[in-house]
Amino acid sequence: MGIPENINTAKIRGEKTLLNGITGEDAQTVADWKNEDEVFRFALSTDKPVTVESQRADIARTLRADEPYFLIRALETRKPIGYVRFDILDNERSKLLLRYALGEPEYRGKGFAFDALHAVLKHFFGNGALRVEAECYDFNEPGLKLLKKLGFSIEGRKRKAGYYYSTCMHFDVLVLGLLGEEFN
Repeated sequence: MGIPENINTAKIRGEKTLLNGITGEDAQTVADWKNEDEVFRFALSTDKPVTVESQRADIARTLRADEPYFLIRALETRKPIGYVRFDILDNERSKLLLRYALGEPEYRGKGFAFDALHAVLKHFFGNGALRVEAECYDFNEPGLKLLKKLGFSIEGRKRKAGYYYSTCMHFDVLVLGLLGEEFN
């Protein structure tokens, strides 16, 4: 069986981060992050600007569907620094698609994203998840390095699947996967 229902009530702790369920009150913060240039550059979505209303609706839809969506906080300060969420890909809740962003620039490159993702993957694989997938642009070197460090393997390439309206350019999207038995 897969991850339990009502997973968003869980508090997941890493060594540097604390993850707690997101709420509609977090919509402004998440919208601000998604509109930040670096987050937008690597996001597979092309909807910019992201509005608070659209983010509030997205959070509400995700919570109604009981899909995991967590706010990442720096453990020492409890400051919100990013988010991690999963789309559930099967009825058994055992196959998931990972989506994440570290929205606060001063926390990037310091192990916070690794810590948060490692903690949530450990929690999910320990609670019945079989497989987690992720996607990233082929030019997203920091994201690819992080996913590989977590144990993900490249499983495929979707050619010219990403498109930037601002530059009118297409980019390849890499598909990665991680099985519970491979995670350490």
